Amino acid sequence: IFSAIIDSFCSFFSVSCHWAVRMAEMELPPPPPLRAPRDLTIDTNVAEVEAPPANSARTPRIMINGASLNVREVLESLAEFRDEEDLEQRVSVIFSRGQPPQVPRRDSATPVPTPMASLLRISSTPQFQTTPELTAAMSPPIEPAPTLQFDSPDTALVHGLEMLLTKVKQLYPSLGQPASTVRFEHLTYTAKLPEGSNGAIATVGSKFRDLLLFFRGAKSSSKVILDDLTGTLRPGKMTFILGPPGSGKSSFMRVLSGHASRSSNLTLTGTITYDGVDRAQVLVEKLCAYVSQRDEHYPTLTVRETVQFAKKCVNGLEQVQAPPGDRANHEKLVKYWRIQTELLLTLLGIAHVSHTVVGNDMLRGISGGQRRRVTFAEVISGPQQVVFADEISTGLDSKTTFDICNSVAVMTRVFGMTTVIGLLQPPPEVFALFDDLILLCKGRIVYHGPAAEAVSHFERLGYRRPEDMDPADFLQQVVTDEGQTFLTPEAAADPTTPRTAEQFTVAYRASRYFTDEHQNFGYTPSPTKPQGPDYLSKLYTSKYPHPWAYSFRLVLVRQTKLFLRDRSFIVARLVQALVMGILSGTLFHNMTIENYQTIYGLLYNCLFFLGATGLSTVPTAFSGRKILYRHLDAAFFPASAYPLAFFVVQAPLIALEVLLYASVVYWLTSLAKELTRYLVVVVVFFLTQLCMTAFFQLMGLCCPSLPQAQSIGTIMILICNAMTGFLIPPNRMKPWFLWLYRLNPMAYAFNVLVLNEFKAPLYSTLIDQDNPSLGTRGDAYLLDKGFGTEEWFIGVYIGILVVFFAVLLVLLSVALRFIRWPEKVAGGGDSRNNPADATAVSTPMRRRNTAPTPVTLAFRNVSYKVDLPKERGRYNLTLLNQISGFARPGTVTALMGSSGAGKSTLLDVLAGRKTTGKILGDILLNGHPMDKATMGRLAGYCEQNDIHSPCATVAEALRFSARLRLPRDTSDEEVSEMVGSVLDLLSLRPLAHTLIGTKGDGLSVEQAKRVTIGVELVVNPSILFLDEPTSGLDSQAALVVAR
Repeated sequence: IFSAIIDSFCSFFSVSCHWAVRMAEMELPPPPPLRAPRDLTIDTNVAEVEAPPANSARTPRIMINGASLNVREVLESLAEFRDEEDLEQRVSVIFSRGQPPQVPRRDSATPVPTPMASLLRISSTPQFQTTPELTAAMSPPIEPAPTLQFDSPDTALVHGLEMLLTKVKQLYPSLGQPASTVRFEHLTYTAKLPEGSNGAIATVGSKFRDLLLFFRGAKSSSKVILDDLTGTLRPGKMTFILGPPGSGKSSFMRVLSGHASRSSNLTLTGTITYDGVDRAQVLVEKLCAYVSQRDEHYPTLTVRETVQFAKKCVNGLEQVQAPPGDRANHEKLVKYWRIQTELLLTLLGIAHVSHTVVGNDMLRGISGGQRRRVTFAEVISGPQQVVFADEISTGLDSKTTFDICNSVAVMTRVFGMTTVIGLLQPPPEVFALFDDLILLCKGRIVYHGPAAEAVSHFERLGYRRPEDMDPADFLQQVVTDEGQTFLTPEAAADPTTPRTAEQFTVAYRASRYFTDEHQNFGYTPSPTKPQGPDYLSKLYTSKYPHPWAYSFRLVLVRQTKLFLRDRSFIVARLVQALVMGILSGTLFHNMTIENYQTIYGLLYNCLFFLGATGLSTVPTAFSGRKILYRHLDAAFFPASAYPLAFFVVQAPLIALEVLLYASVVYWLTSLAKELTRYLVVVVVFFLTQLCMTAFFQLMGLCCPSLPQAQSIGTIMILICNAMTGFLIPPNRMKPWFLWLYRLNPMAYAFNVLVLNEFKAPLYSTLIDQDNPSLGTRGDAYLLDKGFGTEEWFIGVYIGILVVFFAVLLVLLSVALRFIRWPEKVAGGGDSRNNPADATAVSTPMRRRNTAPTPVTLAFRNVSYKVDLPKERGRYNLTLLNQISGFARPGTVTALMGSSGAGKSTLLDVLAGRKTTGKILGDILLNGHPMDKATMGRLAGYCEQNDIHSPCATVAEALRFSARLRLPRDTSDEEVSEMVGSVLDLLSLRPLAHTLIGTKGDGLSVEQAKRVTIGVELVVNPSILFLDEPTSGLDSQAALVVAR
């Protein structure tokens, strides 16, 4: 009772004080802030401060020779004369009575009357001093922090992004993710390549040769990707990583972010620490975020759904129950968390396409630049304090690139993040946003220091930047062979001037920049721990912020959306089941029970169909494998959540598919017409389909490529069918093959089917009525094939099928967790660094004897409209509106516009490549209406997406295009001449015999882009459409393509 009385009294006293303060604040509004110039001094001999009375909001005044002057008027008057030079000088002010003086401005000789009668002059010599009372009077009061509402992105950004992030940072101590200093010392990354490979094309013979060499212990050579790198990435700094193609920028980011390829052929040595803690002891997935060059997303998900899923996976605020003492801040954080997706979409300029599907090469969705921003938004939606972004400006215009980088700079400065960004062709205003610069060349650091001092560093080495060249372009080219043109005459004659990557590295390590960095390694900071309450510490100390059940629910919702939006796949599977059921049912119609071999054949045929259906799911395992790997590496959800969610979503389709197939087959044939036995058949078909689908999904994860998985899968399905017990009865199998029979789920399914059929009353008649010991007809049929006759084994075998499925789910989770197929290591480096390419830019393209037909393209009032899904039949969305223009022969026309403005749509319409929607207006070729067949012969079209045959070399792709699309009378010599000239023009000669490969497993982005242009350029087109041909290229490669 005494404690309760004391608590009540304390609560009453606290509330009373709170309301007293609130009432005082209401009665005494704070005065407006005062703007004081630097070093204001007042003569204390003639001036004294008149302090305002208590409880008064009146402004203090200065008494000068009996005249009362307002301090605010003094300050405002001085502010009128303050400019950049005035801020660098001390100002003395003498007050006296009299008329207002005439004070000239610094930029004009005309006197300007001052608005205050007592201001006499402005002097640069300090003559007087202030009193403490005046200093206190002139100190501006602290403005109350603006109140931010987290109701929508518009209300949250009303005071600007920096104010919003500052407010969020005041709430973020409850989350406590500390700033991180990333240090790397003597970092070396090497790859082992088979000796003699050198990028040779793999064939059947070469694979057998490699197999023989493997058993003989063949030698291998090492390729150095990163060579002895040392440096520091500090919090609150935005670092720009720059270098020519093949310099190792992407490998550098992947290594530091923990996303390096896992392979025994790749070796990483050196030291990497995060706040002094070795990387082996840090949850790198929770600390670092990595934005890759590839934009890989599920194409049928919308932009909002893609970003929202990532945000829910990596943030766990809604799942945390805050204690009462911190509930207010927690509620504000949850409000901010709820609008974070819309806030990111607004800042990145993709809020207007938030309900549009992402799309891919085969499904039209958002533009390439917008898809790039979706990738960036997906990664930075998490709480990671170290961000590595690889070429985030691909496909973006300069304005959008600046806005994004500026927003990232604000986030880095306010939150103390450690940000590393790689860009291609950054404009000067974007380059000026970065604090530090890391310049790489052939895997070596040739400069690491302040970005503003990088140009001066190379000028001290003898290289002079041309006035018309951007700093980033100069720095990227100065370390290549083209950089020799920047040498001054004195430096060119000096043999000690650095010219190679090794010499540039030596010069950098001899500079003060490397000395300062190296000295910092003597200090190792103590590991910082998350600040704030314990109830939020698990968001950063555990790999996954959510319980397993919540992560499973997130994945389940996403898989359901993906499944329901793939309607063609659903319809195809159901139609396939129905058609195959009708074929099987009519094929085995009107069977007799005496012909039991045919019944065995029917049941075997059913299992063969189910196994083949499971094999057809292998491509689906590959289509989303890279997306799945990226999500798992970023710790979006546990690996075990995906297989279970996948089969929970697939189970209804499999059940419906099995029900259609089993119903048609069972009731069209002469199987035992019993409901219970029919249900057993359906259950066995269902479990068999689950097991085979899981088996082939596992096959897709364990094989490096789709052709290999399909080939091995075909062999495995043949083995499973051969070991079911139909082709070879169990009692006739060789002992060394019995293990295949025991490990085959189809064998147990076949046992259940035959037991279920031949133990039916239809087969219960005795073979010989006079000799019951011979058994029933069904037992005889079972014993003839070596199967058991105990009917209770049906339940046992069904349980074994369930166990098989559970084991396959576990194996799928293990494969997702540990198996990663690394990307191939590029062996060519920068394909332009060779003597043959030095003159490629100026070499004219050799043409055939017959020049292309000159064609004038004109279009007038072209409009393009599409219908929205909710209103079929009405073209209610206009993508192009009344566009007119022309393009003359012999000219290059630039089609410009921001990302998402409709550039690709206009090119598709003009080239006749739109197959949906409604096109209005006139498109003329030499004054004649455009015909799609004619346009296809006259025009070449380079899309944004680089789609090629992965098993062809660069030269083969160009020759194939030229041979099919050039006139029939073109000789082989002319085709070879055209292919050779295009290879030289696009600097592809060193890559002529290199396989194109697939994304992430073949040519680099800029190399594949040049191949795309070459495939169209080699046919000598009259009109060449190029959709963002410089996306993914550095400035030098873009210059080559443009020329």
